[in-house]
Amino acid sequence: MFEIEKNIDLPPAKTSNQRYRAKYPFADMAVGDSFFVPVTYTSTASEMTRRLNGAIGCAHSGAATFRRRTGRDDFTITCRSTVNPHGDTGVRVWRIRPSTKSDS
Repeated sequence: MFEIEKNIDLPPAKTSNQRYRAKYPFADMAVGDSFFVPVTYTSTASEMTRRLNGAIGCAHSGAATFRRRTGRDDFTITCRSTVNPHGDTGVRVWRIRPSTKSDS
């Protein structure tokens, strides 16, 4: 059940001129760039991969806006569970060149 509370102030609404800050730097990445997200004590590599794939899906669905804003048409991102050179388990995210039919 939910507790009903009284006299709680409503925070101000965000205006359209307040810039959204993305959690992951997808828009700043060039083809070949990558970043590592370490697994924390609260998640496993598979959970982190699932979360990142969700974020990547959102980024890809916004790719049309991304292309208009940046003029770049090479927006393909993928991630894999991995271990970094220091032995930390996590997920590495890469920006890759989109495959074309001639690549297959």
